[in-house]
Formats: sequence, C-alpha cells, structure tokens
Amino acid sequence: MSFLASLLLPVIATVIYFRSYPARAASGHLPVRLTTVAAVAQGALTGAAALVFLGVLGVIILAYRRGVLTPPEVEIPAVIFWGIQFLLAAVIGAAVGALSALALLPWVRERLAHLTPPPSDE
Repeated sequence: MSFLASLLLPVIATVIYFRSYPARAASGHLPVRLTTVAAVAQGALTGAAALVFLGVLGVIILAYRRGVLTPPEVEIPAVIFWGIQFLLAAVIGAAVGALSALALLPWVRERLAHLTPPPSDE
C-alpha cells in the first residue's frame, strides 16, 4: 500500500509543475508553445526527481533512527544496493511523471492558448 501511495508524489509534483507553467510562460521564462515531447520530458524529469527525493528522505530517516540501511540478506555493498534502488525509483517516477504530463497536456495547452505572447526584446 505504501508503494502505491508513494506513486502519488510524482503525480503531485507534475501537477504542480504544469499548473505553474502558463504563468511562467506568460512572464517569458518558458516557451508559450508546449510540444508533446517537451511535456513528456519535463513530466518524466519532475516525476523522477520526486521519487528520488522520497528515496533520499527515507535513507536519511533510516540513518537518523540508526536503523539497518540494507537488508541483512543482501550480499552486495550498500552503495551498489542504494544506487540500484535510486535508479529504479527514477525510472518508475519518470514513467508516472510522463503519463501524468500526457494527461495534463490538453489542459495546459488550453490555458496557454489564452495567453498573449511575451514582449520581444527587439
């Protein structure tokens, strides 16, 4: 159950990112035209970062509580174990973030359509 609950974090992070996208595009910090490829890439990066952050936070909490950082039956070094865990978290977070971005794309494009283009520097 906690794994499924942790999958909400990349979704929430992607929603927050794309909710603020039109405001940042209106101020000229982001392009007003959002392509599907760019949205999926940004969603994947946001989702991956969210789950890796959650993993790092978990390791910090384990270390603070002086718990065992790796299961006793694991015969590989802790650095390799956690590297694999963070890689898996990044892949899963990227997949969830990309799917969330695809779901949010029509909504973001509709909001971007109502923006006036930022003033040019010329």
